[in-house]
Amino acid sequence: MIRLDIAKMQKAIQRAKELRPRVRMIGERVHEVVGSKGDTYKVGFAIVKDARGNRVKLGERSCLAGQNEMACYHLAAAAAVNIGIHAMRQAVAA
Repeated sequence: MIRLDIAKMQKAIQRAKELRPRVRMIGERVHEVVGSKGDTYKVGFAIVKDARGNRVKLGERSCLAGQNEMACYHLAAAAAVNIGIHAMRQAVAA
């Protein structure tokens, strides 16, 4: 899993904006992302607490970048969808 850090993900976010990959929710905090060559990758998210008790957002995916713990546009695209879904859920619950 990789820590979701905006500074480290800037390039991946820009690439996701350019490529606009298709993202589909398949479970709670789990998505499928269609890559630039048509391959489908699974992306998952978790929130854990670090040693200080702070919430840390993590992402995991099945692409080559994910296997090497690098930020990628699959992760950035799925994160945007995941954030949107949870924001809508919070708005409805309020």
